[in-house]
Amino acid sequence: INADGCITDLGMEVSSLPLDPPLARAVIAAKELGCLPELVTIAGMLSAEKVFVGGGPASSAGQRPEKPKAIQRLEKEGMGDHILMLRIFNLWKYDNYRDDTIKSLQLSRQGMKFAREIRNQLRDIVSGNDHERSNS
Repeated sequence: INADGCITDLGMEVSSLPLDPPLARAVIAAKELGCLPELVTIAGMLSAEKVFVGGGPASSAGQRPEKPKAIQRLEKEGMGDHILMLRIFNLWKYDNYRDDTIKSLQLSRQGMKFAREIRNQLRDIVSGNDHERSNS
């Protein structure tokens, strides 16, 4: 909103995206900076209610089941939660969205499929594509 209380062009663009304003603004900036595929993937992952099945019940000794080795390796890189989510999604993508990959990484099947759908919708909205979405 400008000083006169009118919505700006950027505000109109932000309001056209089905996201919280800060995330919508990040998507717009990502398009300008040439990193839209990465940002819409992160936005999709953040939009899913539950991505990680995680932890499970503690054993009688009070210990939680160990995280998958692939997740542990990514966490050790220390690149932050958003990059971790991007890299996890890409692991699944590069494995052709296989359900056994979701299971081996202890991810929520429903959450990951929701994240992929949101990712595809955002990509199409921002790119202006009205044609049928692909799974890429």
